[in-house]
Amino acid sequence: MKLKRIICLLIAFCLLCPLYALADDSGVLAEGELNDWVVKALRDSAAREPLNAPVGEESHTEDGYAFIYDFATLYYDKPVLDEESVLLAISVTDESYPGPRGIKLGDPQSALIDTYGWQNPTLVGDGIFAAFYRLNTLPQSAYWSWAQLGASGEVTDVQCAIHVQVADGRYTDAGVVYSLEDGVVTSIRIYGLYSFVGAEEVRGNLEAVGSVQTAASGDEVVEVPDVTLSAATVTANQAQPFNAEDLSFAGMDYAALTLESAKAALGEPASQSSAEDEAGGTYLNLTWSGAELIWLEDSAGGRAQSLRVTDAQIEGPRGIKAGMSFEETAALFFSEGKPGVLYGQTGDTEYGEAVNEGTQTLLTYYMACGPEQADGSYVLQLVFENGALKEWVLSTSQVRWTM
Repeated sequence: MKLKRIICLLIAFCLLCPLYALADDSGVLAEGELNDWVVKALRDSAAREPLNAPVGEESHTEDGYAFIYDFATLYYDKPVLDEESVLLAISVTDESYPGPRGIKLGDPQSALIDTYGWQNPTLVGDGIFAAFYRLNTLPQSAYWSWAQLGASGEVTDVQCAIHVQVADGRYTDAGVVYSLEDGVVTSIRIYGLYSFVGAEEVRGNLEAVGSVQTAASGDEVVEVPDVTLSAATVTANQAQPFNAEDLSFAGMDYAALTLESAKAALGEPASQSSAEDEAGGTYLNLTWSGAELIWLEDSAGGRAQSLRVTDAQIEGPRGIKAGMSFEETAALFFSEGKPGVLYGQTGDTEYGEAVNEGTQTLLTYYMACGPEQADGSYVLQLVFENGALKEWVLSTSQVRWTM
């Protein structure tokens, strides 16, 4: 029963971090890595009783109800652990227990700089903050980190933030904050495991980190290029842009998809889980071998939020399959041959863009869901690893944000 409870507690966070593991090779702290650490902490806590059991109202804090263990304090939304309990935050308390990236209480400031601040090891900033990294892969996700500096230039806090799109312009607001005193780590807090922010706030966070980067360079404060992305190029061709016909494939019509039609095309899912949305809806996560569907049920009805496929046996739009070469796949969609923008202009009703991120290349195509800008977009993203299609993701974005 304890293992089952762990899995249920993780449903909410896993549902919010399922789709775009595009930052794994860039060095930033991404959702998959943080989730793995949270899983380990939950397993470690499941094997023992909290030191303050039974937990009562006296344990209620701003972070939630504190369940104190000998290695960490876990914060839940209520004082009872059952299958409906939601994990909100974790604070590491044991100096021998490694936090994310193996950082421990008592580690020196240099360990944080080496781990997260490799792009700014000398802590150049605006006198208050020093930006460590900023990765903008909106509308799917965004990642950033910075250090807060004391009066003498010493690091007092390091924050690593993770914003992954849930749906309809809402993003996770999770991450890690390390606090330091006299040059050593004194606090490790994992926050926001069930918190959300809007797209505007995500953009504002990215702009704030960008402003720190620009201030450090001494230039006028303007939008700063994303530090780990570069424009990619696709050879010019006369293929059709991503369009409405591409929403029908493999026996499915994504625009009119139902749970029944998804199961008819892909078979019965190997697993299905759910999590309640604070707006009153319910997210369903259906997984097959090599495929994952995120579905939203709310007052407006049910609709697909995203379909992610890694199985080479499942055909996507225009017959794409995992494992296809970059050249073969990219030639199926229109390109004018320019770096970065494949066709159209950023913010147009339809356009395509291409970026390199470490060993990965991302091709992203946008198409309007309806005649109005507020109708949002259908988004097809192709992720290539070392020149081969690793996965493709078809998603619905209520509000279109661009890189």
